[in-house]
Amino acid sequence: MQNALWGARSLLAGTPTKKLLRIMKLTAILLLTACLAASAKGHSQHVTLTLKDVPLEKVFAEVKRQTGYGFVYKADLLQNASPVSLSVKDVPLQQALDLCFKDQPLTYKIFQGFIVIKGKDDPENVDADSPPPPIDVHGKVVDETGEPVVGASVQVKGNKNKGTSTDANGEFTLKGVDNNATLVISAVNIVSFEVKVNNRTDLATLSAKIKVAEGEEVTVKYSTGYQEIPKERATGSFDFIDNKTYNRGVSTDIISRLEGLANGAYFNKNASGGIFIRGTNSLTLSSQPLIVVDNFPFKGDINAINPDDIESVTILKDAAAASIWGSQAGNGVIVLTTKKGKYNQPLSLSLNANTTIGAKPDIFASRNFINSNDFINVEQFLFAQGFYNSDLTSYDYRVISPVVQILADQRNGLIDAAAAKQKIDAYRNLDNRAQIKKYLYSVPINQHYDLSLSGGSQTINYFISAGFDKNQDQGGVQMTNLSRETIHSIVNLKPLKGLNIQIGLDYGHADNSSNASVPFTPGGGKGTYYPYAMLADNQGNPLVLPRDYAQYFKDTAGNGKLSDWNYSPLEEARSGSSLRNQTNDLRFNLGLNYELNKYFTAGLSYQHTWEDNPNKTIQSANSYYVRNLSNQFAQPDGQGGYYSIVPQGGIVNGGFSTVSADQIRPQINFNKRWREKHQLTAIGFIDINQTKQAATYMATLYGYNESNLTTVPVSYTTGYPLFDGLGYGVLSGGGGFTETINRTVSFGSNFGYSYLDKYFISASIRKDESNIFGANTNNRGIPLWSSGIKWLLSKESFYKSKAFPTLSLRATYGYQGNSSNQLSALSIISYQGTANYTGLPFAYVPFPSNPDLRWEKVGQLNVGLDFSTKNNIISGSLEVFHKKSIDLLSSAPVDPTSGFALLTKNTANMVGHGADLQLTFNVGQHSKFQWTSTLNMSYIKNRVTKYLLKYSPSGYINSGGLVPIEGHDPYAIISYRFAGLDPTNGDPLGWDANKQISKNYQSLVSPNSFDELVEQGTGRPPFFGSFYNTFTIGHLSLSLGISGKFNYNFRKSTISYTDLFNSWAQNSDFINRWQNPGDEKITTIPSMIYPANSNRDRFYQQSDATILKGDLIRLEDMKLSYDVQRLRISKKYAVKNLSVYVYAQHLGLLWKANKEGIDPDAGSSWPVPTQISFGIRSKF
Repeated sequence: MQNALWGARSLLAGTPTKKLLRIMKLTAILLLTACLAASAKGHSQHVTLTLKDVPLEKVFAEVKRQTGYGFVYKADLLQNASPVSLSVKDVPLQQALDLCFKDQPLTYKIFQGFIVIKGKDDPENVDADSPPPPIDVHGKVVDETGEPVVGASVQVKGNKNKGTSTDANGEFTLKGVDNNATLVISAVNIVSFEVKVNNRTDLATLSAKIKVAEGEEVTVKYSTGYQEIPKERATGSFDFIDNKTYNRGVSTDIISRLEGLANGAYFNKNASGGIFIRGTNSLTLSSQPLIVVDNFPFKGDINAINPDDIESVTILKDAAAASIWGSQAGNGVIVLTTKKGKYNQPLSLSLNANTTIGAKPDIFASRNFINSNDFINVEQFLFAQGFYNSDLTSYDYRVISPVVQILADQRNGLIDAAAAKQKIDAYRNLDNRAQIKKYLYSVPINQHYDLSLSGGSQTINYFISAGFDKNQDQGGVQMTNLSRETIHSIVNLKPLKGLNIQIGLDYGHADNSSNASVPFTPGGGKGTYYPYAMLADNQGNPLVLPRDYAQYFKDTAGNGKLSDWNYSPLEEARSGSSLRNQTNDLRFNLGLNYELNKYFTAGLSYQHTWEDNPNKTIQSANSYYVRNLSNQFAQPDGQGGYYSIVPQGGIVNGGFSTVSADQIRPQINFNKRWREKHQLTAIGFIDINQTKQAATYMATLYGYNESNLTTVPVSYTTGYPLFDGLGYGVLSGGGGFTETINRTVSFGSNFGYSYLDKYFISASIRKDESNIFGANTNNRGIPLWSSGIKWLLSKESFYKSKAFPTLSLRATYGYQGNSSNQLSALSIISYQGTANYTGLPFAYVPFPSNPDLRWEKVGQLNVGLDFSTKNNIISGSLEVFHKKSIDLLSSAPVDPTSGFALLTKNTANMVGHGADLQLTFNVGQHSKFQWTSTLNMSYIKNRVTKYLLKYSPSGYINSGGLVPIEGHDPYAIISYRFAGLDPTNGDPLGWDANKQISKNYQSLVSPNSFDELVEQGTGRPPFFGSFYNTFTIGHLSLSLGISGKFNYNFRKSTISYTDLFNSWAQNSDFINRWQNPGDEKITTIPSMIYPANSNRDRFYQQSDATILKGDLIRLEDMKLSYDVQRLRISKKYAVKNLSVYVYAQHLGLLWKANKEGIDPDAGSSWPVPTQISFGIRSKF
């Protein structure tokens, strides 16, 4: 067993595999080599030549490649030159040249980095002191992203008559330039700069900084994961979040930074969470968008990525934008582009460090509370009714409160009435919430550090970053510590003309540990503790609380011969138990891109993803979990004592899961522009993917000794009687393996055509194939397509508006898709191992055969208007869309003789429509005071048009969750009809099938038809948006973020007397209950009755009386920063950018529609606590 545990420990420790080490070592060598090469300067003065019968021009080219020396000569000089044959190795340049010019009618001179050629008989032979003749200069101008700058002016400084401009590839040639001339390069979209010729004929690639000209925008390119599309040519619906906007927030994860920034994306803040782009598109599959990182779908844990490694985010919303991703894009696509180096940039060092401190939760804001005095009064009332008699005499020793125990002791004559009253009154003014906040919750502290290096030469660029996070928090009895280390590296190489090689390696390690323990709940059928359950006495000493069984039973069980059976939450937190989850994430990328000719480029991309998630839970020997289990399995030893079936020591279990994915994509690209009128771009690709997921669940091991890693074997199939007749039990074992392999092949193409740069057409098509779909071949693949048009109206000659100098219209239509790899056209059998009691193997069929299984399809029509006013003071877009989802997977009734009542089939349809509005305001762009604001508003409405499964009417009752009803919003809130309170006794009243007021609760909660219920709007806000403002004065900047949700409802939590009596469930509505005649005029909360009626409680809880307006406006965050550009710290060193900032988030509600003070996002719990971050961001 010891060896087995050692093996498990090694696996659980997440030790990197040899494969990982090899890849990391190889990539490290490549990165080091690239950085050294990028920083290398100068040229070798020795040459190696192996030539046979070659013209002198080729000799000159090879010498220039090796040494950097250019050749100056008249073209006609070489007409009489003889071919050269030469073989030398590592010889001085002059020696090689002497051999080349031997027996030639030419001679040479080396002059200031040039080799000047003259005829031997030329009377004006070269004089070393004379200046060289004028030269022809060639170069290429690109911007910071590496894209060519077209139409840039290249002018010789001081000579207005000597100049040219760059062509479509950003290249230029300037003839007859003085070798010491200075060129001035300028364009409307770049910052003008100068470059000295310095005797060079080839200036190679010149990098220019992008600028914003008045009335113009920085060129934005949308990344689809397959190509980059300039904003002005995009027909589809995209949202682009640049680096500055993305870094406005502070967090250790990526997704939370996008909240409020992406138009049309709804972030659900309640317990279910999630991101929804333009509503819901599926009824049973996930509605979460596809996440793409560096052109490939991300297969691992997105939280393993350092958020500071992200350069920009593009949201693909409609079919023209997202259909290129086919069956994965039905819910939209989030494309994350990581940071990369830039060519011709010096070494740059960037640092970002911040610390976030959060407030403890305001648990006094929770609705799950009744004050101790009221709670004790309820207990006394119930005791008088005999409610606790069964609990006090039950064979399983049910949990009871101290007050009930005191009342029982008084009834049994153990204490008198005065002593009982004194003891009970001591509890009445207690409130455990302050101690819970003090002892069970800590101030969360998150630390984040990021350091990066970047730079590049003409042929190499690189970006390397390292990130570290350390988060600490305590919630309940668990203290959680999270640490994460990440490495992001990417290198681009240009070893040959037209060839670009990209190599990337990302590695992340996260370690999440906590003190494993049982939850802070009483157990034994109780969901929460009574409000006077204190954790410590006045001196801070831990107190014992009842758990699982009555305390009087535990105090005497086994006459002191069992393990300590007491439960103390504070002691439990220090028990030495631990829960550890790790994540090791590796991504390796390789990309090749080659220019076949002027119009075609071919690319090959490959990504390997590997993720390992080991986890291990150790319950220490002195933890309540182990002590409780040991006592439960205690057996008489025949000598008046006990022994336990559970061996002495701790209990350990765990496992690990892995994800391994390989994705390869050959792609060809076409781009041609002709006659300055037409431009055609196209791509064609094949995606081949394989994802393998595996998990191993380690059997629970008992008697664990951490010092020597030993355990004690036990039987997982033998049943044992539990202590004192508590029942019969088997030690849990667990253990097992799962593995899935998913392979897909996809083919696709995208086309874009423009005429006169004002008429644009786009089209795409993709086919995904998988053999898990349909027994029929036609069902195994799905073609998904889109088409779009755009008209840049403001470029028309008849367009004369000065108010809106930019105006365009666009429209798209197409299909996206959804798929599930959990279903199959064939039957799926799940093998479950061996049964506990029989020891025999068994299996079951979770999914029967479904030969007609198909892909879900989402058709979408999108129409958009883009505009901007003069100088971009106001810019924005308005889009309206209509969606139709067909062949949705849903449960449908089938022939019961098949052995199944329901089968998941393509039987449902849904439609949706909406609009997205985005407005950006820029005030004072060229003054000391600047004000920039962005308003995002969205409207989304869905309706189920086909759904075959019919529920009983009461099955439609919901609180705003997803419950499909044909003809209704999928998140419609359905309730019972409330008719007020009975003025005589406070009973809730309802409307029955005959539209009569009734108190027949059994009938009211079991209506005969849907018409007896009432629909009260939707639980998902159809209107939502955000408003972000940034005010800048000099170096100081203040930014505010506000969000809003409108025209939706939510169901508040309220009192259930059944739950209060039986499980101590509390709700603050209790204090506002009906108590006297006339209260019905000021409250809708029913009176407390005995015995409690569960149907009465259910009717009121799920009636329209508990529905409130959810509309709200929230102050999301605030950021104050001081930014400095070009801060010199010495003669040699300067800080390019420095920003010191304070950021606060979760700042609370500014307005809410409901009058009961409830935060709809918090529900019955407390709002998310405020967090404040302090940080510094700098670039050297």
